[in-house]
Amino acid sequence: MSNTVSTDYREFVGKSIVIVEACYNVADSFIPTDGRNIHVGAACARLFSERGANVTILDPSSKVLEELKAEIEVFEGEINTIVANCSDPEDLKRAAGSIQGPVNALVNCHSNPITGSLENLDFDRLEEAVRGDLLGPLFATKSFLPHLKKADDSSVTHIGSIDGILGNPHIPSYSMCKGGLIPLTHVMADEFSKYGIRVNCVARAMIVDKGDPIHENYTPLVEQTPTKRPAYPKEVAEAVYFIASSAASYINGVTLPVDGGRIGITPGTKL
Repeated sequence: MSNTVSTDYREFVGKSIVIVEACYNVADSFIPTDGRNIHVGAACARLFSERGANVTILDPSSKVLEELKAEIEVFEGEINTIVANCSDPEDLKRAAGSIQGPVNALVNCHSNPITGSLENLDFDRLEEAVRGDLLGPLFATKSFLPHLKKADDSSVTHIGSIDGILGNPHIPSYSMCKGGLIPLTHVMADEFSKYGIRVNCVARAMIVDKGDPIHENYTPLVEQTPTKRPAYPKEVAEAVYFIASSAASYINGVTLPVDGGRIGITPGTKL
């Protein structure tokens, strides 16, 4: 009999998964675009739903939620959407209060990459960054903790960034907040282990939908990456699925880079 541990792609059938933020605000990003950009949260929702999980998605945009629900409700798992400010404690508590029963996995996908130097960003914008990218995951975890405790084994996964490890001079407030997720992951893992809850962080690299053109601002970062390409949303979602599953049952308190080898092989982030 083999003792090999492998991911069970039917493990979450009928289980409750909560995804906090389906997309992220990139209106201020150094990659020019308009509005909200659907990436990691949506990719996680698709993947868990495809594999039979009952997925609840929180996002401030009703339009994004409607589009995503229409796309993935054809899959086996149930889909529930909640319009919520994902950085507001009261909104998060309201959302958590609408869910019945245990939550098996919580995925915090907060992301608000505000551009501008620390010197030039005003205090309101800095506070917005901290509330969105650092306090948001903390507030969400606290809000859903009673539901996580009801599950036999459950997990929390924060979506971090390699910018929180290397630093990115174009988005310093984002880098600062994503860096703060690393010790937050450590202390949560330590505190919540007594409830059978694991807490980990997935530090993603730059993300582009497969087949889409790479913006020129990404080109230097791609050149610094051994794989010579950005990550695809589903690749990050697969890492989240794995780390939430029983195949990762002894992984707790870690930050897992999904970066094509950029941190380990080519340190530095200067553009």
